[in-house]
Amino acid sequence: MKRLMLAFGTLCLLGLPLLGQADILVRQVHIEVREGQLYQDASFTITLNPVHEEALKNGLPLIFVAETELSELRDWMWTRELFSASRQLRLEYHALSEKYLIEDSEGQITDTHASLDSALDALGRIRAWPLLPAERVPSGRHYLGRTRLRLRLDVLPLPLRVPAYLQSDWHLASDWYLWSP
Repeated sequence: MKRLMLAFGTLCLLGLPLLGQADILVRQVHIEVREGQLYQDASFTITLNPVHEEALKNGLPLIFVAETELSELRDWMWTRELFSASRQLRLEYHALSEKYLIEDSEGQITDTHASLDSALDALGRIRAWPLLPAERVPSGRHYLGRTRLRLRLDVLPLPLRVPAYLQSDWHLASDWYLWSP
């Protein structure tokens, strides 16, 4: 009986952190050339844990950054980076209106949502992000691109920043998603 209780207690303790697991998954990245420009569409699935949700409800904006890089693969030498860019997205909760607001650093998106799920779904969709002129990516060569989305901890208020770096509850980032134009 004691062993059964110990095993059950261990399973409960091991499973407890998984209940509120935060994650970002890359669903799709699509690259397209239009009007001489390389554009990127990306879709992410964002799951917040109770720590993130409580921070939002208490007026703390969460700032995400989408990062993308493009490199030329060369047989005889090291990889050459052609392009690197980031795009900042801010998610905040307005208690008075009970709405979630998404703002884009490029000023293209200012969106309001009634629910957190709707806001996270919209935050996870990046459409028509202009990357670079198509002439900078000559055909006939091999290229490798990578894209990710992550929560920026370095912009949290100072009293929260150190604990956020030390607690895994705050860490939220997708893996790099590799693509080829």
